[in-house]
Amino acid sequence: MQSQGAGLLGQIEQDVLDEDKPLSAALRRCMLLGSRTGSSQLREWATLELKGYPVRGEVPEYRVVHAGLHIDGVVPGGVIKGQPIGTRSLPDFVAGTEANGSNSPRRWMNSKLLLSSTRNRANS
Repeated sequence: MQSQGAGLLGQIEQDVLDEDKPLSAALRRCMLLGSRTGSSQLREWATLELKGYPVRGEVPEYRVVHAGLHIDGVVPGGVIKGQPIGTRSLPDFVAGTEANGSNSPRRWMNSKLLLSSTRNRANS
C-alpha cells in the first residue's frame, strides 16, 4: 500500500503531464503534499506560485524576465514606434526607492509582469 505522500506525488506528476489540466491543480496538490509531509518550504513555494509573489518581495530568478523597454508614441512632428528607452526616462512613481536607497524600476516592472503572468496562468 502506498503512503498518502507517494500517491499524492503520483497525482501531481499526472497533473503536470496532462496538458488539459490547469497548472493550478498541480500547485494545489503541492500545497497539500507540503502540509502532509511537514515541508513548509514546499507549501510556501506552491502557494506563492499559485497566488503570486508580493510586489516588493523577492522572486526566484526563473520568474525574472530580462527584456528591453520600448515605447510607441506620438510627439510633435511625428510618430515614434519601438523606441528603446532607459530606466532614467521612467516616471518617478515607477523608479521608487527601495529600503536600501537604490532605485528599482526593473524590480517594479518585473513585479508587474510577474503579477500579470501569475494571474493569467492561475486562471488557465
